[in-house]
Amino acid sequence: MDMQHKKLLLDIYDWDRFSSPDFMSFLEVTVQQLIEQQGKPHGLVLKPPPEPHKQDVKPPSLHP
Repeated sequence: MDMQHKKLLLDIYDWDRFSSPDFMSFLEVTVQQLIEQQGKPHGLVLKPPPEPHKQDVKPPSLHP
């Protein structure tokens, strides 16, 4: 399988100064879709989390 058809799963979190980031949404996309949408303002749609999802997994720390 070439790289253009491999899927990427991007989890979207908010950022909070005084508490942990909260999982908000995700995007599953192929490299080809990213290439096709380059420069377009509203081409990719965020989705609510499927069940079960890794909402309870803490993302990497954004603070040094």
